Amino acid sequence: MSIGKAIRKILGEKLFKVIGKYYKAFFFNLEIFLETFPDIKPGSVLLDIGGGEGDPINYLLKKYQNINVIMLDISEKIGTFLDEKNKDKVKTFPKTSVNNFCKMNQPKPDYILIIDVLHHIRKEDRNEFFNDIKTLIHGNKCKIIIKDNEPGYCKTKLGYWADVYISGDKNTNLVSKEELVKFMKSEFRNLKYYETNLFKLNKPNYSFVFSVNN
Repeated sequence: MSIGKAIRKILGEKLFKVIGKYYKAFFFNLEIFLETFPDIKPGSVLLDIGGGEGDPINYLLKKYQNINVIMLDISEKIGTFLDEKNKDKVKTFPKTSVNNFCKMNQPKPDYILIIDVLHHIRKEDRNEFFNDIKTLIHGNKCKIIIKDNEPGYCKTKLGYWADVYISGDKNTNLVSKEELVKFMKSEFRNLKYYETNLFKLNKPNYSFVFSVNN
């Protein structure tokens, strides 16, 4: 059992949720992230891959109330931080990979959200991960919003140690902005993208919006 899971068990879900929000806020300001988010049209489908606890979705649904949100995660616990009023608005798929999700009869996403997930995927597995995404969006236009942390900063190093020693993820591997763009260009044809101003506002966090049409 990882240190994080042990702490969760000791504190209980209610107290862990409160402490968890403060812990995450130290590393990443969700309100600032939302300010940098692209406009989402009403009725759009947003797929949150590796959605985890679901706190970012609470912030998104405050601004975009008429969107359809789907969360999936390979973890068996998902969406535990979702506000009560949002739980009925969000479809959650625990213990589900992108590959598994591709085989389900679910709506094609207009937007894909990937927050602090990429650095948990081993370098040798990233091609497979994005190949599954390409299968998922095949024939559709989609915006992929990727948020991660730029190496070389104190908070990035603290976050890395937290992932490895508290969360217990020994495969944690940081991804720089330059690496991300280079990788996405190699994976997708007709790629258009821009970096948001998240890095300026909430360093070392960064985010990119990639428009793909595969």
